[in-house]
Amino acid sequence: MPTDTCIQDKLNEKGIEFNQRYEVLEVCNPIEAKKVLSENVLNGYFLPCMITVYEYEGQTNIGLPKPSYEHL
Repeated sequence: MPTDTCIQDKLNEKGIEFNQRYEVLEVCNPIEAKKVLSENVLNGYFLPCMITVYEYEGQTNIGLPKPSYEHL
């Protein structure tokens, strides 16, 4: 089940002004996580699977880390 964190709300709750919409979605599949961790424990650096959704210069952007470690 994906979880959603609104960075703007979290920072504003702590008294830090942040006016940009920025969401972090956690979408890890536990079965797939077990598979990749069974292959190589270093794959854990990329878990849980995070996707960011944010507005920048009037456009909505979606991003996620690209695993590029040579031993994965």
